[in-house]
Amino acid sequence: KYFTNRNNWDKKSVYECGWAESVEIDGIGLVRAKFDTGNGIKASTLHAEKINIEDGMVKWEYDGKQFKAKFREYAKVFRADPKVKPDTRPIVYMKIKFRKMFHNLKISMRKEECGGSTTKLFFTSKQTHYFYKLITKLFG
Repeated sequence: KYFTNRNNWDKKSVYECGWAESVEIDGIGLVRAKFDTGNGIKASTLHAEKINIEDGMVKWEYDGKQFKAKFREYAKVFRADPKVKPDTRPIVYMKIKFRKMFHNLKISMRKEECGGSTTKLFFTSKQTHYFYKLITKLFG
């Protein structure tokens, strides 16, 4: 009975973003995402396979399925170690559903290198801040 009584619930958790959340990508489905306050590139990053740009479209595989979206621009990603060559990643727009609302966001494609990690989408610090403001506006 204690747990079913709403008076005993933590009210703060209703409007906080977790470090990791499940979000829905339109056409792909549920994806584990990280709100990454240290990610300063132009677009959030989706880890995918077989990324290819052809005729103005970015084509990729995710979870064994093929997808495509209009190519928008490139993101150049620098590492902390200056000896590591920067990545250049294609950017597309994707509809991301978070907290029952869809948001059209810039997403860069990165070849899957998570080493078996279940986290596949990494939000930029700017987009993390956007979601935080949205949640505090809705529930704060």
